[in-house]
This record gives sequence, structure tokens and C-alpha cells, in this order.
Amino acid sequence: MSTCKLSAEQWRVISYLYHPDQLSRRTSPSLADVMTKQAVARDDVVEVVERGLVQSRVGGEECTRGPLKRLPEKAIRLRLTRAGIYRAHHDPQHLVLCALRVHRTLSLDFLMHRLATPVSHDELCDIANNGLITAYALGTDIEVSVSQMWDCPSHAHALMTKHGRAFLAYL
Repeated sequence: MSTCKLSAEQWRVISYLYHPDQLSRRTSPSLADVMTKQAVARDDVVEVVERGLVQSRVGGEECTRGPLKRLPEKAIRLRLTRAGIYRAHHDPQHLVLCALRVHRTLSLDFLMHRLATPVSHDELCDIANNGLITAYALGTDIEVSVSQMWDCPSHAHALMTKHGRAFLAYL
């Protein structure tokens, strides 16, 4: 998996295209739809295309950066590449945020051991340190550090922050 960091806008593009509603469609959404629905700029889409996570197509043919930057937004169709699907399915940040979108709150233990791809304690700490999630002692409103919960991750639950919600697709 690539370790390059993606912005919130770039993650929204990937998260939107990764959503089951988009993966199952025969026709990929247009660049115009993605830009409007996800509040992203064309440059954000160009960046994920250049990284090989999203493929842009015009008239059934893959298009390069030049046409992607100048053709009308409605003419360009987008879809995830295998690398994009792999990244979305294995990225700890994406897995944790998607799980919290569905369940609102989950124990740290659940996030570390019961997701499709295991998330390490260090990865959870990184996600918390980036301000995407916060943790609370179970049954209280007392905020705790994820790093402090190493010995008893079942005694803390995680919530997504406002900053964390910015990384998920608007559905």
C-alpha cells in the first residue's frame, strides 16, 4: 500500500467511488458529479488519477492528464483502479472512519481486531493524533488518549471528530 498522504478532498473522491453504490454501477460517475457531490476541485481528482488510484475515461478510452485538465467535466467518467480499491480496503484511516460512520461509536478493541483488515494500536494512535477520532472512557464523557488505552482497549470507545468526517464521502 502506498504511504503517500491524501487530503480530505482526495479521500472523499476515493471514498465516494469505493461506496458499494458506485462500485456496482455499470457506468462510472462523471467528473462533474463527483466534483459537485463531494465538494472537490478538479486538481484533487487529477492528483488521485496521477497516483493511479482513480482512472479517468472519455468515450470508453482512458484519458491522460492533458485531456483530464481541459475537457468538459461531464465528458469525463471516473472509476477506481485496482490500486484505489486496495488502498480504500486496506487503509487503516479509511477503515476506521467508515466503521465509525456506520456505528457512530465503537470500542478501540473492536477497531483493532474486528475490522476487515486489522488496525494496530499505533495506527489508531496516529489517526487520533491527526485529529480524526477521539476516545472516551467507556460509559463516561471523559476523554482519554488512545495511547493510554494500550492495556485495556475494550474500556474506551472512539468517536469520529468533525475533522474526521471531512475525510468521508458525502453520501
